[in-house]
Amino acid sequence: MIRMPWSKIYSPNIVLEINSKCNISCNGCYKKLNGATKPVEQIMKELDFALTQRKIQTVSIAGGEPTLHPNLCEIIKSIKSRNLRSLLLTNGLELNNSYLKRLKTSGLDLIMLHVDQGQRRPDLPFGSEIDSVLSLLTDISSKIAANGIEAGFSATIHLERTEELMLTVDYLINSKNLNFFLATNYFDVEHAGNLSAKKTNNENVKLVPDKNTRISGKIKERFGLLPYSYLPSDHPELWGEGNWPWILYLMATVKTKNGSHSYFMQSNRIDRILLKAVNFFNKRPVLYSGQNSFLTSVRVLINMITSFRVIEGIRFFAKAVCSRSPVKSKAMIFENGPVQNENGNYSCTEFCTNPTVRDGKLVPICQVDHFQCESKINEN
Repeated sequence: MIRMPWSKIYSPNIVLEINSKCNISCNGCYKKLNGATKPVEQIMKELDFALTQRKIQTVSIAGGEPTLHPNLCEIIKSIKSRNLRSLLLTNGLELNNSYLKRLKTSGLDLIMLHVDQGQRRPDLPFGSEIDSVLSLLTDISSKIAANGIEAGFSATIHLERTEELMLTVDYLINSKNLNFFLATNYFDVEHAGNLSAKKTNNENVKLVPDKNTRISGKIKERFGLLPYSYLPSDHPELWGEGNWPWILYLMATVKTKNGSHSYFMQSNRIDRILLKAVNFFNKRPVLYSGQNSFLTSVRVLINMITSFRVIEGIRFFAKAVCSRSPVKSKAMIFENGPVQNENGNYSCTEFCTNPTVRDGKLVPICQVDHFQCESKINEN
């Protein structure tokens, strides 16, 4: 597993909070919603400030529920005019065909659906079984795909519900229209207090149990899948060696008569060199590049040679040829969210990929409404 070759300035994503309205409620939501809607001018001013601080490639549009903003399509067009990719984070309730056509025309690249069991929403009974959640995701993502927009989904993960997580991972691998999964480990923000990120020299401090380490162990046991890369903590003394608050899985899949066949990417030094080369030639890191069957096939070819898995790679390409199915790339990101130890020290992911603009600086979005964090992520 390689460390992503990012720094605080070379971290590729920014989150624009365009409103604080929402039409559902979610367990574990870290947002304080007051029903406000930002004017487009303010939103673009925040984006332009972020562009002075980071080499951004993608912009995540969030709320509240961003589809409730009356000028969402105008915001997407403004983002695209700055040569940036746009990702919409939404619960999907407002996504009828007419709205989706407008989003496509505006230039939206990706919709990330947030549908999970901890939501109170009109199209899914609260506490529904995971099968009902995945069925709803299939219905909404089919509409999205029919309108030519790529789709992914996000969910809040409860570590004790391991089997539900395994079913969700299997669902992603075999899904026809969903290619990305963002999993956030549950954190009870309402009972966390108002914490300050301070380093500790106390060697007797009890480390916070790393949820991602346990999750990756379960995924390896069930699917034989290893994390591809990671981001480190900004306070590693709170985690312990080998524990990472942000991990990424990459795979390539082809549809077959019996479902899907996957090739799981295993990173090595060559991958790190390739990622650095991408950063160099693009003048910025790449978080999202869309589906490209040829480039994904080339990446599998390089990976199967450099990771000494030639036979596995040949089997994958044979499946692709026999099924006449395009090769698709899929990704999973697990982010641990805010953590603290018994002394009250607080830590998040270094080079946070989800900062937003508050009071003239970039702050991790999971912190802005609940925490006072001393680490300034807009420093080089």
